[in-house]
Formats: sequence, structure tokens, C-alpha cells
Amino acid sequence: MRVLWMGLLLMGLASGQTLKIFVLTGQSNSLGTLAATDAGMQGLPAGSDPVDAQVPFFWDNRADGTPAGDAALGDSGGWVTLGPQTGGHYPGNDDHWGPEIGFARMLWRAGYRDFAVVKASRGGGGNSFWLKDSADDHMYDHVVATVNAAVSALPPGYTDHEIAGLLYLQGESNDATEADEAGVRFSALLANLRNDLANAADLKGVFGE
Repeated sequence: MRVLWMGLLLMGLASGQTLKIFVLTGQSNSLGTLAATDAGMQGLPAGSDPVDAQVPFFWDNRADGTPAGDAALGDSGGWVTLGPQTGGHYPGNDDHWGPEIGFARMLWRAGYRDFAVVKASRGGGGNSFWLKDSADDHMYDHVVATVNAAVSALPPGYTDHEIAGLLYLQGESNDATEADEAGVRFSALLANLRNDLANAADLKGVFGE
């Protein structure tokens, strides 16, 4: 996964008043389904590294496609900094954090600044949920709504934004049809987000399973 994320470093994050935003979505490991207290993860848990307090973070996760499932995992209530997200819905998961932590720390330590992560992940589900205009595309709508909410009031010091990257971690819940069409559907997801999000014309994407 680290190799995939490294490709986004080539984009040249710029300093100034424009905030580069990376969107994380997907299911299961994108959400981060961690055991209680994250035992044994020395130096890794969200909020345990000084870098975490430097990176703006906006999140709204959901368990499924229902209002109750959305409410179960909550949201950040606005811009915060990198840290664990609401757990307690799945047995043994007292909180959630995923690839956003390692990715943001890697960028920061490589010298990049003026970037943020917006996370809109789900507890499970096949890629049909991220396919715009499918029979149930609630996760596509949720990603768009979450990003729009994040950019409607940027963190202090930023007057503009660019949707620079999409980090998509999804696959374990795909059925046979979804697995066969995973590449095509990822391309469609990128194309649709470029069209439906402001300042996303140059959006790049990587995905993992």
C-alpha cells in the first residue's frame, strides 16, 4: 500500500493559501476496524505522533446505507486534526483509524505542507455503492456530500482548495460481478468525482485491496 501512496508525491504539493485535499474512501480496512486499545501497535495509533496534530482532518464515516448506520459511526463535526474516529458499533472496535494516518505522516516527513485528508469510509460493501447511478449509490453520494461539507468552510489560513488525490481501499466485499468490473468502476469513480466536485479537474487516484 505504501508504494501506491508514494505515487501521489509526484503531484508537487504547493505552499500558500490553497489547501490540497486528499479524499479517503472505501470499506473495511479503509475505515480501519481495529481491536480494542490497538494493543501492540507501538507508535502507530492515530494521535500518537506529533505529526498528527499538524494535519487538518475532516471525516464522516458510516456503517451501512441507512440513517442509523450513518449515525452509528458519527462525524468530526468540522475540521479537526488526525486522530481516531468513533467506534463502538462493531464488537471489539472501540475506535477506527486507517490508511489516512500512515499516508499523512509520510507526506509530512517528506517535507510537504498545506494538505489535508477528508475521509468518508464505510464498514463494508461492494463497489456498486460507489458507482454513480447504480441501483444503490449511497456511498458515491456520501463522498460528494462529505467533501462539499469540508470545503464549505476551510481551516483557518486557507482561502482556496484543490481536490488533489483519491485514496480508495475497497475489494474484500465485492461479489463476482463487482470484482470483474473493479477497474472500470474505479475509472468511472474518478471521472465522476472530477465532474461533480469543485476544483477536482486534476484529481489523481490510487486504489488498493
